[in-house]
Amino acid sequence: MFDRLRKKPEKQVPNEVKTGRIPWSIRSWQGSVISVIVTNGSPLTWKEIKEATSLEDKHLNRALFDLLGSGEICKIAGKHEARDKYQVSDKFYQAYSALYNPKTGLIKWIGQWKESRELDFSLEHAHFFLEGRHLDDFSKELVAHAKSEVLIVNPFIQDCDLSNTLMDARKHGIGVQIITRSPRDKNAEYLKNKQDYLSKLQKEGISIVYNEKAHAKLIVVDHAVAIVSSMNFYPDSSAGVSWEAGLVTTDTKVVDSTVRAIEKTKG
Repeated sequence: MFDRLRKKPEKQVPNEVKTGRIPWSIRSWQGSVISVIVTNGSPLTWKEIKEATSLEDKHLNRALFDLLGSGEICKIAGKHEARDKYQVSDKFYQAYSALYNPKTGLIKWIGQWKESRELDFSLEHAHFFLEGRHLDDFSKELVAHAKSEVLIVNPFIQDCDLSNTLMDARKHGIGVQIITRSPRDKNAEYLKNKQDYLSKLQKEGISIVYNEKAHAKLIVVDHAVAIVSSMNFYPDSSAGVSWEAGLVTTDTKVVDSTVRAIEKTKG
């Protein structure tokens, strides 16, 4: 219905979009705007976007300016300016839908993962329990299936397969943020190894924020799936020397609450 009213952008679709790598993080002002439009499934007014994103006026206006300028969204004129609506442009819609609606794809993958491991748990209530090697395997595979962002809170980050999945994700253009404690060890050699590994993660482009109070063990992928567990990012924990367990959730409210808690911790 809106095709004839849309102004078709002359700008070609960037290679990043063609390959599924979108310039805007879902946590950016621009990403927030696109996310609510795509999730809503229909054009939104300035006021509706404001209410859905909770962005300040100046931040929302800047995001709209950038997105209109790049041709990623277009404006549908209403009878009055307040009734103007914003829609993701046709050339970008499929790519952004895949990126900003990751939950459907991840839930489908979780079902496949469950069946392939012959595990008996229900996805009916959006939460399930994992322990031991299944928790480790699920955590690594979940990070590997990220499309835009991985958020990690863990007091202990050392060189292990689980930690290395974060570097692999970053190499594929995924934003990775870690909140952890500064490394400590009475053994000078072990301490240096821990420090060197964190420096290696940073050199790969992974954001690390140090918070000495951090003791939670959280993983959030694409703002769609969260893991709350006892597992640390070092060999003895993830490799099964100690017994670890946790809960996985795809419940939107729970995931949102987890993300908000992480954002506060970063501050």
